Amino acid sequence: MEEEGEGGSVFVEGQTPLFAILHGVFGGSQESYVLQLAKRATENGFKVLAVNFRGAGTTHLKTPRAYCGAITDDVRFVFKRIAARYPRNPFFAVGFSLGSNVLVKYLGEDAEASVLTGAVSISNIFDLQLASTHVHRSLIGRHLISRSVAANACAFVKRHMNQYESLEYLDFERIFQSRRIDEFDTHATIKMFEYPSLSAYYEDASCSRVMNSIRTPLLCINALDDPFVDPAALPLIFASASSSVIFLTTQRGGHVAWIEEESRVLSCHQSWVDKVAILFFQRLLQIAHSPTLHQTDSTFIAVD
Repeated sequence: MEEEGEGGSVFVEGQTPLFAILHGVFGGSQESYVLQLAKRATENGFKVLAVNFRGAGTTHLKTPRAYCGAITDDVRFVFKRIAARYPRNPFFAVGFSLGSNVLVKYLGEDAEASVLTGAVSISNIFDLQLASTHVHRSLIGRHLISRSVAANACAFVKRHMNQYESLEYLDFERIFQSRRIDEFDTHATIKMFEYPSLSAYYEDASCSRVMNSIRTPLLCINALDDPFVDPAALPLIFASASSSVIFLTTQRGGHVAWIEEESRVLSCHQSWVDKVAILFFQRLLQIAHSPTLHQTDSTFIAVD
């Protein structure tokens, strides 16, 4: 079955690979890194869908339930619906930052039941407690990065106040006074999602807890200068213990960056990791279509 898509592209049921993108915390499908990856994936023959978490981007909450790093139900629902509609099409997904944590957590929770053909995790924090500790160690982390994320979190609540204002257990004065992301999580997130403590939420939300159950081919890409992730805390043990997980690290790249030199001049902010993600999926497709190719053992790759 063929369907004419936008720009004259052709979708072939059973052949055209599907490509889902999960954005980072308090982002959305309008983010430049989502749009650039979607553009490159489309140019390489993938059919792309960008997943907005509840209330993210330009969407509006219809209930007081939004999203957080621990909740995989919505992603699971979307993935299953897409897979059921196109059961013969290869189905890939890429997650950025918190979106990658949710993606990897889904893969670990569903294990063999995952409907994905392959996945790429970009700038994943893996362990929320370790990430919080690491980002607050530095002056820039405490007073710039964490403050910025907390401000975006507060703006998210304000934008959806029509849903939240009836929740008597929320102290909005304390929420809007949050100057660090852990303060916001303490006053808002753990109360909205009924966690007994901040540590309980961070533990439940950390995808590293379930990575040993992943059976879907997964490439994890992290920069060693990522302000959210202590390089020593990267769960590299899963790369050597699992045949499904590959880690690729770079000396530089920051958090969801890896901007290509030429794109700075063109102001289009193309990212090197977009190419890597697409090449990884293309390789998986080659392996699936050629009996002479075999998936290599997972490994830890350091790239200068």
